[in-house]
Parts: sequence; structure tokens; C-alpha cells
Amino acid sequence: MDFLNGLAACPTHDAAFDSFLFGVNSELKIVLSPALQRAVEFDPVIARNFGVVGMSATLILPLHASAPGPTYLGWHADEAAARE
Repeated sequence: MDFLNGLAACPTHDAAFDSFLFGVNSELKIVLSPALQRAVEFDPVIARNFGVVGMSATLILPLHASAPGPTYLGWHADEAAARE
């Protein structure tokens, strides 16, 4: 188990991350998949959970926390791109 291979999230956002609906880039910015971005634009319920009200634009790290490892973030981004 590598502690750099993980994110703490509520169940909704954890499932969305695991389903490649959003990711985190190397600058720790949240990146929505094209499908989720479209859904945010047209569905107020999805916008409430994944739009500017429901999600931060960047990953929030507690003081002294380590960011996810770049290898893991890169793998997640590559997998998301392959599924589009």
C-alpha cells in the first residue's frame, strides 16, 4: 500500500473519480471529463455536486499532507483518456 495512491473523498466523489468522470492534474487542479462537464452544464442536480458549488477547482490538502503521487495521477489521466 502506497499512501500516495489515494484521495479522501465522500462516496459520491469517490465513485465519480473511480469511474473516470473527473481527475486531478499535475497542478492538483480538478479536471472534469467531457461527459461530466456537459452534464454539469445541463443538469442542476449534477451541477450542485460537481459544479463550482459542489467541488473545489483544486485538490484541497490538509496542512502537512502529501499530494497524490504524479505516477498515480498520470495513470488515472491516461486511463480516463483511453475511455473517452
